[in-house]
Amino acid sequence: MKKKPEITKGTHILPYGELSPAEFERLCLWLVERKGYLRPEALGVAGNEQGRDVIAYRATASGEQLWYFQCKRYNTIHAKTLTDEVEKYNALVKTDPTKKPFGIVFVTNAVLSANAREAARKFCEPDYECEFWARTELDLYVKKHPDIVAEFFNVTLPPPLPRDKISIARLPITGSDLFGRDGELKLLDEAWESPDTNIITFIASGGAGKTALVNHWRIRHMLPDNYRGAERIYGWSFYSQGTSERAASADLFIDQALRWFGDTDPTQGSPWDKGERLAGFIRQTRTLLILDGLEPLQHPPGYHEGRLKDAALQVLLVELAEKQPGLCVISTRERVGDLVEFENGTVIQHDLEQLSPQAGTQLLRALKVTGDADELEQTTKEYAGHALALTLLGSYLSDVCGGDIRRRDEIENLEDDVRHGRHAERVMRAYEKWLGEGANTWRPPAR
Repeated sequence: MKKKPEITKGTHILPYGELSPAEFERLCLWLVERKGYLRPEALGVAGNEQGRDVIAYRATASGEQLWYFQCKRYNTIHAKTLTDEVEKYNALVKTDPTKKPFGIVFVTNAVLSANAREAARKFCEPDYECEFWARTELDLYVKKHPDIVAEFFNVTLPPPLPRDKISIARLPITGSDLFGRDGELKLLDEAWESPDTNIITFIASGGAGKTALVNHWRIRHMLPDNYRGAERIYGWSFYSQGTSERAASADLFIDQALRWFGDTDPTQGSPWDKGERLAGFIRQTRTLLILDGLEPLQHPPGYHEGRLKDAALQVLLVELAEKQPGLCVISTRERVGDLVEFENGTVIQHDLEQLSPQAGTQLLRALKVTGDADELEQTTKEYAGHALALTLLGSYLSDVCGGDIRRRDEIENLEDDVRHGRHAERVMRAYEKWLGEGANTWRPPAR
């Protein structure tokens, strides 16, 4: 099997740990300025910063907000380290109320766990906003600025992948935040770098966050590293974006993909010929192929459960499973039956678990839901960790109930099958009732 190309210089997390504390703080100062904050100042070098390494101001419609930045160049960091810094701010504000910040940003090269983030957020409430530029976020922000990379790491990033080598307009748009998927993101990182993994499939019910996971990995992990040596990026969804329309066949995908990869006569040959030919084009370069929502082209439960109905697509995936220098990432509701024989080798078929109570709490807080951590975790359990249902719930509570988690009991319980969206339907039914009662005079547009 052909070995995948080595990852080139600059495509891993930059070596922040090799910077001195003073240099790491200077990097933070540069980054704060590049992020659009006003009048940044480095106070940590003075030795009497009272917990404030960098201060700056954020412009808003109502004026300027004071923000504090705590820059921690640690290998590991725990919740107590963060809360101890907040205590310093509390003591400072007690002495001089004019120095109270609107918010605090913790900047660190360390991996910051969900529990540590939640503990710090809870400790900051209700006095300060709280943000984190931890290892992955920090690397994303820094690599958007080649001058920072060159100044602090003496690394020249490779030129961006040309736009004509990227086709992702057919992929659905999802939110920028992702919660509780660290294990799956690591799995994707490893699959891309491994010469032994050719296809990875994420399997889960609708609304579990399959598409959001893959989009987040592409945008937050791959894009900042200039797609880590990928020579082509091609994405396709078998649902029409913004609708529930499903593809009846893969004909359009095969035709458009063949044209994009350079086939001079995409109509030539049988479906099997077209699938083989497309696989041949993809194999010529290190390609990241993303296929979203494959289930419309799979057989329903029964003798052929999960197998592909379309011959061209079936041949394409089997050929790519056998050999390719890149990676195909699939999201679907059913295990792909045609790939089962490759599962102990070049194919990973991974069941996407529902959100953990901690991840569900993070999601609800991001949607401006208020309440203590225990009650938010209990809510996640009540909704079986279903990402879509929790998103709808958080939006509903924020829109209708002032964000109060205790008012979730106002949403009636429906006794539908969980697999078909019982929890999501509960919230949608509540929205329907609210809109019917007026919803503060809101009305849908006339058709």
